[in-house]
Amino acid sequence: MRTDRMGFVDSFRFLMILLIMSHHIYMFGYSDQYLFSSCWAWVDYFFLLTGFFTMAHFAGQDSPGSCAKESLTYTFRKMAAYFPLVFLAVTAQYIAAALPFLEAGQPKKFIHAFYDWPYEVLLLSSTGIVWPKMPPIWFLSAMALTLPLLVYVILRFRDLRLILSWFIPFLYYGYMKINTVRDWPNDMVRAFCCMMFGTFVYFISQKLKSMELSSLKKIFLTAAELTALLLCLYITIFNKATMNLLPLLFFVHSVILLSGRSHTAGIKGSLCTYLGALSMPMFLFHWPVGTIAMRLAAGNTGRKRIYYAGTILLSAAAVFLQRKVKSRQTKADSP
Repeated sequence: MRTDRMGFVDSFRFLMILLIMSHHIYMFGYSDQYLFSSCWAWVDYFFLLTGFFTMAHFAGQDSPGSCAKESLTYTFRKMAAYFPLVFLAVTAQYIAAALPFLEAGQPKKFIHAFYDWPYEVLLLSSTGIVWPKMPPIWFLSAMALTLPLLVYVILRFRDLRLILSWFIPFLYYGYMKINTVRDWPNDMVRAFCCMMFGTFVYFISQKLKSMELSSLKKIFLTAAELTALLLCLYITIFNKATMNLLPLLFFVHSVILLSGRSHTAGIKGSLCTYLGALSMPMFLFHWPVGTIAMRLAAGNTGRKRIYYAGTILLSAAAVFLQRKVKSRQTKADSP
């Protein structure tokens, strides 16, 4: 079974993006403990998935001649695939945020508003060199900056990586707890530790995957997986004071989900794959769409309609274009 194409994993990515979008409605003026305000925590799960699939990619490979070179090559290829969307989303956000200067007849201030643009497009904001005008971009920035180190650890320390995979995240969560601290260098530390947590999930899920399980045990695993998911949703949507349970619940849910041994592994199909494909464009486009929504609608009801519908439609268009380009490249490469 190809783990990266399990339908429920793709669908789950789409769900997490919707939760993170719902957290970001604070841009419309929501404050205090509004519903979904704690859904920032799902970013940790996205980092976990990145660590898992990175470990899965390199697990069966021999050590290359240069671990450092392979680490950088892998990271560059991965981030290059996101670059067109990053370029469009960041540029759109900067234009939307700077338009009031043009409307006020201040072209110099409009130009000055783009001074930080290169750093955000190049995914360098998490270094601390700029404070991002598109806040969600910190996720990809922190990933791009720390993924080479993760890959290097995976390739270079084969006899130590199992220990590091649990020790590093436990050390981090033990000191910082689950958090949304944006002080330097926590973006990068959080990304690395959560991705390392994902490598630990890989080792345990592979152990579970290799076990012989009866039908009753599969039912139990499915119940445990869905219970962990429901508890995570309950805690983050309703802002419960039990946030520190999330790393444990994320672990339980992800190990079972990614092992492919529960009944959710049977959820497949093109719709699931499509929802998964929408997740990254939605993650990148939702902030500029929200910025535009604030200009187009006076009330939050109208803003949220534009925010969700506009993000999904724009992301669908991006996926359509990506697939068109890929299809043409495949035809051009074929004999």
